[in-house]
Amino acid sequence: MQLITRSMTVGTSIVLAIAVLLLKSTASQGAVEGPRLKISHSQINLGAVWAYEETTRIVNVENIGNEPLVIDRIISLCTCVTTDHSTLTIAPGDEQSFRIMLEVSNYTKPEINGDVRIYSNDPNEPEVNIAVNGTIRPEYEISASKIDFGRIEDDSPKSHRIVIDQKGKEPLRIEGVSATEGLSATFTSVPQTRGPETSAAQYFLDVTLDRMPTSGSFSGKVIVQTNIVRMPVATIRVNAYAPGLEFAVSPKMIRFDEGEVGAAIGAVSITGADLSNVSYILQDESTLSAELVNVVPHQEWRLDLQLLDASTSGKVVEKIELMIGNDDETERVNVGVLGRIK
Repeated sequence: MQLITRSMTVGTSIVLAIAVLLLKSTASQGAVEGPRLKISHSQINLGAVWAYEETTRIVNVENIGNEPLVIDRIISLCTCVTTDHSTLTIAPGDEQSFRIMLEVSNYTKPEINGDVRIYSNDPNEPEVNIAVNGTIRPEYEISASKIDFGRIEDDSPKSHRIVIDQKGKEPLRIEGVSATEGLSATFTSVPQTRGPETSAAQYFLDVTLDRMPTSGSFSGKVIVQTNIVRMPVATIRVNAYAPGLEFAVSPKMIRFDEGEVGAAIGAVSITGADLSNVSYILQDESTLSAELVNVVPHQEWRLDLQLLDASTSGKVVEKIELMIGNDDETERVNVGVLGRIK
């Protein structure tokens, strides 16, 4: 009986010794050597924030290694954010934190896109980035930053109303409005109450295209100056298009064979809109005669051509220059005549 007991005791001791060795081996394999950095956020989305309100996010930094973690630099790569710590020293197993704060006093963009970079003695990750993004809510909104009057068919002034709406707590004031030549802009204030503590304002800005372009495109802008530090200027671009002269000339080449002196050899048709002034010049008046007829006032003209005499070679090579237009503009079109005298 004593032998059996002693045998069991020795066996139990061996088993326990093996278990202890296995546990030590496992612990040794799972241990993190050196300093190791672990952060609570690799990306921070601030969402839509007001520029004048304090916006802060806390980042926790943990040392999961077995040696002291030394963070020698915490820097922001964007002027839109800052931090309250630039260095940290964290013992193994401990955790500390620092704050990331929105800073937009010298930042005018609406989008927040920047990184906060951490430099440490972590041999695996000596540099760690925290992406910070979001949007800064506008303190006022403009209903349109571009006005397109489109195609201008007449010379009457064209107007469009822009609404400028205060969104922030700071009272909005329009301190000046300027416009490029050909445009005018006037504004009126419409006070609004948006709650017990916030008094907001709304402005109507009437932009008028005073001078119509006779042809081609028109581009201008209206500049609005405000008292808002982050949004001191708003620009509204204005476009318009005037088609100019629209007409058709047909044909642009008259051909004939064995024409007779005194006979008609063809006619040129000119059709369009607002064609109040049409005239022509013959290259050689001894060869051709022409008669201009206004078939439909301001819309349709016809130039009738007649053969006068033969050239020495019996050939007719003539050019007719047409001047087509109205009181504002004129365009020139050439028509050719080619034939042989009978």
